[in-house]
Amino acid sequence: MQMRQRVDSQAFVGARYRNGKSVLAELDQRGGAKVRLPATAVDGLDAVLINTAGGLTGGDRVQWRCRAHARARLRVSTAASEKAYRSHGPSGQQHALLQAESGAHLSWLPQETIVFEGASLERSLSVELAADASCLICEALVFGRQAMGERLNDACIKDTWHIHRDGKLLHKEALQIDASVDLCPCGSVAAFGLGSELAAMATVLLCDARDSASLELLADRLRAIDTATGTLAGKATVGVSVLPGRLLVRLLAEDGWQLRQLLVPLLTQLQSGDDVPRVWHV
Repeated sequence: MQMRQRVDSQAFVGARYRNGKSVLAELDQRGGAKVRLPATAVDGLDAVLINTAGGLTGGDRVQWRCRAHARARLRVSTAASEKAYRSHGPSGQQHALLQAESGAHLSWLPQETIVFEGASLERSLSVELAADASCLICEALVFGRQAMGERLNDACIKDTWHIHRDGKLLHKEALQIDASVDLCPCGSVAAFGLGSELAAMATVLLCDARDSASLELLADRLRAIDTATGTLAGKATVGVSVLPGRLLVRLLAEDGWQLRQLLVPLLTQLQSGDDVPRVWHV
């Protein structure tokens, strides 16, 4: 019987507010999970997560923990797109736990996850917010490697989010995509009823203690972005909704490149004019 090497890694990074700026408070790295702290002009601490295994396959486990202590600002991204490779057994697993204490802000902005043919991936995202904390979350998926002509016929991804504010559930969602059922033969998101050329998607969520009127004004600015830039020409689409204590954006695009063309100005607006993490441009 052939034995395959599996990844079991975890990393923890925390930011603390001290002398008028956010600085490193905790850092723990185990296995192939690494954290780098690039110097940036962002008002806060930037952390870049690295999975040195190069991707996730069946039986792999990676856990990320990120904490913004009181009044701190922590922005987390990844060094490259995550890859979900073919699985020959159980699903690969990735778990993220985010915590933002009183007056803190935490941004979770990993680059997109590319789902390969035969992949099986289970992800969970748990967020714990203090009553006056805020967070910005972006998760993007690209189905297959379009530049190589890959189209998904056999792949599965499960994604669950649980977000609590002050101990009470604020937002919950679950996504499950089975390529043999939910994607058409060319690998597009056929189940959404939006045609046969949509092979990338993203969800962006801003949890903020601002009143609904302020969030509605922000939502109107986001809706105007696509009209001004013309990036929605073709089959891409964006939906923006305001819910109690949060602003939710769903995006569908033809490919990963078009998805980024939509995400970059949108995330810039949601970060009060700050550009996306520098690693997004590498």
